Amino acid sequence: MEKNTNIRAFLAVKITPDLKNSIQKVQHDLQSQISGLRWSRVDNIHLTLKFLGDTPDTAVTPIINDIEKQIDQIPCFHVNRPRILWLGSQHTPKEYHDLLDLLEAIMIRFGFAKEQKKRIPHLTIGRIKKLKKRELLSTIANQYKLENVLELKVNRIVFFKSVLKPQGPEYTALAHFNLNSNGGLS
Repeated sequence: MEKNTNIRAFLAVKITPDLKNSIQKVQHDLQSQISGLRWSRVDNIHLTLKFLGDTPDTAVTPIINDIEKQIDQIPCFHVNRPRILWLGSQHTPKEYHDLLDLLEAIMIRFGFAKEQKKRIPHLTIGRIKKLKKRELLSTIANQYKLENVLELKVNRIVFFKSVLKPQGPEYTALAHFNLNSNGGLS
């Protein structure tokens, strides 16, 4: 009998090369001013839509199939007006919540718990390890008003496998899903 194994999985939006470059500049600027943070590798930064955690490998294909059948209900959209230390959005489009609701409904059918936290789109650019001067972080972060520089067009989502390693997580794309380009942005 074959043993059922789990993978650590999540659904997310990959960021564009322009956005990666902007984030890398922000990280570089902040690194010289703030210690006590573990900075995210720019290649790993993404917009998480749904963190699944431990997922039975036998559920992966059925989850992918369900998403493929329903994803065209959601049009492409933009997330913009970000803030820092995580880059978040001050304006959350309706399509973002529609997408999360769709993914949530699919995942509940597979036994995943409903997300209880407030859903704010964000990109984690660093994690606090040991920060002595939190007020300094707040002061420096508030200097960054990047507004539309960090706009993110959401037209595709990715089903990722995540493997935690000492040097940081390693992500592998298991599937890509295109949003409906007819009803949304071009």
